[in-house]
Amino acid sequence: LAHAYDGGVAGLAQEVVKLPLALAALTLAGASPRRQALTLKKAFGRPRDLAPLAVPAACFAAQNVLFYYAHARLPATVYLALSQSKTLFTAIFSVALLPGKRLSRGQWAAQPLLMLGCVLVLLRSVAGGGADGAAAAAAGVAACVVSGLLSG
Repeated sequence: LAHAYDGGVAGLAQEVVKLPLALAALTLAGASPRRQALTLKKAFGRPRDLAPLAVPAACFAAQNVLFYYAHARLPATVYLALSQSKTLFTAIFSVALLPGKRLSRGQWAAQPLLMLGCVLVLLRSVAGGGADGAAAAAAGVAACVVSGLLSG
């Protein structure tokens, strides 16, 4: 890889620094340590209230890690094209999970066209990249698709 950093580590580091940055923001806003402790107790003191938020939070954190991982292994144009897979997953999940939600024929017809465009961009980019490039691209593609799935 041509990058001087590991994308997965960068994504994890981003998630780890969120709480300390939030506490620093509270400090800059003039919140005393007592007020900060009260805020943390209010936010984390009732695990039963946190449980429904755990799944979307975990999905968002995983998306961030996968974003960096994929971006480190794919050209930017390929990543941007493949990241649109979230549109397909959102369409599928919205119809499956939201009562009464339907998509028009045109909206359904657009989904495979979008994916075809993604595949064409990928094939053009990977052509002539060799086995190592293809393996890295496959890992990046998988990360992009899973990230899109989590986004849906």
